[in-house]
Amino acid sequence: MFTDLINSYPTTFYGAIALMAFLMVLVSIPSIIFTSLKYNLFDKNDLHRKNHDLSISRLGGLAIVSSFVICILLFSAMINFKEANFLTVSCIILAALGLKDDVYGTRTITKFILQMIVASILVFFGGFRLSSLYGVFNIGDMNLLWGGLFSIILIIFLNNAFNLIDGIDGLAAGIGILASACFGVTFAISNHTSYAFIAFALSGAILGFIKYNWYPAKIFMGDTGALIIGLTTAALAVKFIEINKFTGNNSPTFYSAPA
Repeated sequence: MFTDLINSYPTTFYGAIALMAFLMVLVSIPSIIFTSLKYNLFDKNDLHRKNHDLSISRLGGLAIVSSFVICILLFSAMINFKEANFLTVSCIILAALGLKDDVYGTRTITKFILQMIVASILVFFGGFRLSSLYGVFNIGDMNLLWGGLFSIILIIFLNNAFNLIDGIDGLAAGIGILASACFGVTFAISNHTSYAFIAFALSGAILGFIKYNWYPAKIFMGDTGALIIGLTTAALAVKFIEINKFTGNNSPTFYSAPA
């Protein structure tokens, strides 16, 4: 029933899931800011990476990941989209890691090991794996092992890339909105509804957050949010490349897909 409705009115459902994610973040951020003020949960480290001198909470990612996970769970339950379950589990693990790091700090080796585990779950169980580099570095088709290893490296790289740019008002959130919205539109055009829903849910959640992250920022997303955005963006990029690869049995919508 739900699958037929979604296929009949996809644009309506895209807007609905983005709006739901947006509103959940929009109304929850003030409570997080209040709690940070009450319990003095501020970012007092790594000020060399930031364009401000004030202590600002880094717990905004809690709202992003909570909203995103709730939306994905509701959607995957409606259409029995199993790949979303692996993405959800990965997001929850990284969110827990990010929250601990934002509040107490985490050893670098611990973060790396957990990122490896999460990336492996997505690649080998969730199916978010590149099967070819299509001539880049003169590398073509790759087997399960090499394709999996390259995909894991890519996911970890994007995870940490978003983490590094958080701290400048609106930068990480702005790039996250742009990337997820672009993926949402391209997946929607190519009729890959499931991945479009994931992308629009993420863009809606970040859009609700950026209101409080724009200059002068009242809150940052911290590792909790940056790791989730990096993870989901990387997963969508891998899936976008794979869906749009040109083979004898596949005629992609986007022939040039430099995700």
